[in-house]
Amino acid sequence: MFASRTTQFVLATLTLLAFSRGVSAQWSAGVAVASDGSTTPSSAATEKAEFLQAIKHQLAAYQEELHAPDSSDSMREERNVSSDDEEDGRSNSRFEEAVVRRGEQFFDVSCTQCHDAERATSKRKSYSGWLANVRRMAAKEDADIPANEHVPIATYLASLNPANQGSDSGGESRSDAVAAAEAQLPPFNLNATVSTVWRGTDNDLENKGFFPDVWVGVEWRAPENPVSGRVVTCTSCHGDNNGLGVELVEASATLDLVHWLTRCPTDKRCPGGLEAELKAGRFIVPFGAFSGRVHPGALRTVSLPLMYNMGRRAGPINVFQPVINMPYSDEGANLHLKYPLPGCCDWSATLDAYAVNGLQIGGPDVFFASRSYRDNNSNTAVGGRATIGNKEIRIGGSIANGEQQQEESPNQVYKLVGADVTYRWKETLRAYYEYAIRDEAPFPDATNTVYGNLFEGELFLLDEPKISLLARFDTLDSSGDLGEQYIERFTWGLNFGLYGGSLLIANHEHWRFSDRPSIDIMGLRWTVAF
Repeated sequence: MFASRTTQFVLATLTLLAFSRGVSAQWSAGVAVASDGSTTPSSAATEKAEFLQAIKHQLAAYQEELHAPDSSDSMREERNVSSDDEEDGRSNSRFEEAVVRRGEQFFDVSCTQCHDAERATSKRKSYSGWLANVRRMAAKEDADIPANEHVPIATYLASLNPANQGSDSGGESRSDAVAAAEAQLPPFNLNATVSTVWRGTDNDLENKGFFPDVWVGVEWRAPENPVSGRVVTCTSCHGDNNGLGVELVEASATLDLVHWLTRCPTDKRCPGGLEAELKAGRFIVPFGAFSGRVHPGALRTVSLPLMYNMGRRAGPINVFQPVINMPYSDEGANLHLKYPLPGCCDWSATLDAYAVNGLQIGGPDVFFASRSYRDNNSNTAVGGRATIGNKEIRIGGSIANGEQQQEESPNQVYKLVGADVTYRWKETLRAYYEYAIRDEAPFPDATNTVYGNLFEGELFLLDEPKISLLARFDTLDSSGDLGEQYIERFTWGLNFGLYGGSLLIANHEHWRFSDRPSIDIMGLRWTVAF
């Protein structure tokens, strides 16, 4: 409808221009001079003029019809702004239009890897608030947001806030206004994610019912300082208050080695594109792709994968433990490297190498003991993770090994190996596969192997409201001196993007066991981030 009106308007305009040129020539030749010296058109010229006037009237009618509202205009109004209004708003904003457009492109590619676009675009923050948020997100494991994209993305998101529209007072330029806002960026940034969980319908369900999955963090990052710090806590089911407690997920300091050595500005990509960071303290160990999305703000399902799940299992637990519990936090140091591959378009490679306390005790109590903030022996566990890929696909591999025994006790060695691949096509389809295995000596002169698989896909069905269909199939197998067991689970559900960027997840899980009847579990998760 809109296209046809535009076509008619353009054709009528061209006709008028072409015809008016011919009419003007004939008008000059077809006039009569009166006795008083005035001119009057001849009959031929009068006919031409009348025809020209008719075209002008028709053109005016097309133009009036062109600007009349239709359904597409109404839809644009419901979305708050038409494309013309968007351009006008941006031209009157504090921000450079070119930076806003570039930031929108970066956002569409980089910031929708872990969450929907609406989670950010529906929020209203200042430029300094968005810059702090983008930098915090970029610091997450496997986040592919280079330093030179931080400012454009923050600029784009800030431009969506009506409070940031309008020219600045005092004749201040746009670049000066942005620089002033960045200079006022507070060194401390407080953030929180509240994710309420409910699971039920079976009596053998571990921690059945309601649980508040809450993460609260504070980050310190001073302008032009290569050192930053972070502290994150979360609710836990190991507390004394009916099982509810609080645990420390992260308390670490990070040194940006490249910016420290080269004095390159922290908001720019340094020459060569290399990124190198050294982190020390307590942090989430980068094992597997899921370690980068275990935060409840990034979860797309009610429960965690079987091979990383603890606290939300089903049936008698016995000695059957996951490959590793997530989040797996430990004390030590981690070196993170990232390098853009030359001649490979937007592909990059990453490498993490870490030394931590490692798992403790072994056997059924391995993860309860490993929650300790102190190591039980003087042996350091080491590991690493490497990935290669771009914004659409990324392939990764992980490895770790250490010793679990108490000091001066017989060796109990463990090894962890994992592989994963993640694919995302625009905001339409997301697919993810991960495999992990743990070989250990649960006690001296014994062996046991636990491994799991995870297949997960999400198809985005509607944009308004935001609705997606999710399906997951995961397994967990155990064999060795602790017995033979396996679990298979099929999960399906719908994810709803709600007002304010919150997310509602509704799942049905069908569990199949090797030693008891199958069960069905319903679950809900509602997540909102601040």
